This record gives sequence, C-alpha cells and structure tokens, in this order.
Amino acid sequence: MLAARAGARIVLLEADSAPQGASVRNFGLVTVSGQARGEVWSLSRRSRDLWRQIADEAGLAVLQSGMLIAAQSREAGDLLEAFLASEMGQACTPLSLGQAVSHCPLLRRDVLETAVWSPEELRVEPREVVPHLARHAARLGAVVRFDAPVAAVESGAVHLFNGERVRAGRILVCAGAGLRNFAPPELAARLPGVTKLHMLRLRPRTDAGQLAVPVISDLTLARYPGFAELPEAAGLKARIAARQPDMLSDGIHIIAVRCADGSVIIGDSHHPCAGDSADPFQPAETDARILKAAGDFLDLDGAQVIERWTGAYPRAEGGDWLIEETQPGVWLAGVLGGKGMTLAFGFAERALARTGLGAGVTA
Repeated sequence: MLAARAGARIVLLEADSAPQGASVRNFGLVTVSGQARGEVWSLSRRSRDLWRQIADEAGLAVLQSGMLIAAQSREAGDLLEAFLASEMGQACTPLSLGQAVSHCPLLRRDVLETAVWSPEELRVEPREVVPHLARHAARLGAVVRFDAPVAAVESGAVHLFNGERVRAGRILVCAGAGLRNFAPPELAARLPGVTKLHMLRLRPRTDAGQLAVPVISDLTLARYPGFAELPEAAGLKARIAARQPDMLSDGIHIIAVRCADGSVIIGDSHHPCAGDSADPFQPAETDARILKAAGDFLDLDGAQVIERWTGAYPRAEGGDWLIEETQPGVWLAGVLGGKGMTLAFGFAERALARTGLGAGVTA
C-alpha cells in the first residue's frame, strides 16, 4: 500500500484465496496506550496516524475512536495513576465511575475501582478492512494476486508452487507466523516459534451499543508493557498471581470490542508453541476462562457465543519487529509479538525506507 502510494511498481503475492491469517483474526484495534515505552509507543502513534490517513483515502470506516481502561482493584488504580503521570498518559483523562459507565454502560459498576479514557486508539473491522486495502492497493497500480503460494525466494525472483517465476528487483517476505520457513538457519534460531491465541464473538443479551468503545481492564494492565513495566505494576501482578493463577497459566487478558453488526469480540489467551505453526485444538476450559474474566467486569449475562477461533503470530525474543536482508535484494520483514494491527503502517514505512521502496524506486 505505502509503496504503491510512493509510485513503486508492486506485485503482491498472497498464498490463500482471501486473507486468512492474523490480519483478520484480531480485534481490529490499533492500540497506543499500553505499548512499550519509547520506540514502540512512538511507532504505534505514527502507525495510528497513517491508519487514519489511509482510511480517509480508501474510504474505510473507523468504527470507534478511543479506549476505556477500567480498573477493578486498588492496585490497578494505583498503576493507572502512575501511567497518567508518565508521558504515555499525557493525552489520557481520569474518569469518575459515573463517567466511565456513561462511556460504556456494559461495565459492571459494582466492581469498578476507577477508570481512564484514552483518546489514542482507533478500531476498524479487520475482516472487511484487509480485503478492502488489497483492492485499494490495486487501484493505486499494484498487481494483487491471490492463490499464489510462494515456494522459494532468491535474489531477483520469487518461485511459486505452480512453477511460475516472478521477477523483482526488491523482494519483501512478509509471511507472518511463517517467517521461519523463509529464514536461513542462523536467523530461524532467533525466531523461536509462534504464540497461539483464542478469541470469541458473542451476541449479548443487552444492546451491544452499550459497549460503545473498546475496553480493557486489570489483566491487560498487568500484561501490556506500557503499563506492566512501570514499577507501580508490582502490586497488581502480585494480586493477580495470588487470586487468578489460572488466568496467568493461559496468558489471558481481556479486550472487548463491538463489531459493526452489534456482536462483541472478546479475548484473548496466549500459549507459546514451538516450531512454525500452532496446533489446531481449542480447549473449552480456556474459552471458559476468557468468558469468566470478561464477565468479571462486563455485564455478559445471557450472552451467546456465536463464533470461536484461534490465531497465531511469531513470538518476539530480542525485538519487536524484524527487517533483515537475507540475500541481496531479499528482506524478511514482520512485526513480532502480536502487535501487527497496531504497528502495521508505521512498521511498513520503516521497512520500505530500509529497502528503498518507500522512495518510489521501481521494483
């Protein structure tokens, strides 16, 4: 997309007949508050701004803006106070309990300690947006090919499984959870595997309009590094370890977002997997824990689960993204650690600058 905007001649090769991977198996939430302090947080803000620009250009709907951060405990409230005092929280605003429930009537006021409003986020519908972006890239002049799985890559050429060879001066391999399949051994050793997650879509008993904005709470505060790496997070982590060890064992934290059709997506869990892929099995007890954790601060009584799925993304060890030239003119590129939707365009801008494609160089 960004390369096509810059005037480069692009061929995009997608293995499946439609987007199937992590890009469509997520919340659609471009999250700034909670990203790791420093470079990642700054890049998330740049990416968010690019998302808005491209949404305007491509006619994409931004369904929600902002995010409610709900604290269920005194320890979480103390952590939010420290976050607000940092540079990461300067744009955010503390809310009274009444204001929080006004923002999100689905909140359970009886368990709410305090809340913060973050204006930094935006949300799109990933299942609609990703195919739409492919069509927009084509309108900008890119050649977009589906059902084109890649068998091998070498300097100057991409080989498809059907025997076809596609020539290119610069090649970016953006294979998501399959990055290791294209990595030389020394680089593959730095990509230890993937993380598998569970997500669910619900039909609430009450009007989903009561979830007007995305919501996170204590478990996310203890997991997202922009909160969790603050010294004041220690008390919250100790509380969760003592009272909710099962949530930690499944790597569960809760994000809840409303979809355009009125359903609600909640998740997710995190299970490290060795190798290049996650197993296909979805234990019912993990889904039950996700529902329990969400119901601890949202009124989900009577909600019906209408969809379940798993996802996978490359784990991050020693970095949050990868841009590495593995052969002359061939780069492996990808966001690590499950931040792909958030960092997408900011990371793409960096990757294209590294390869020269962002300057309108013909590929």
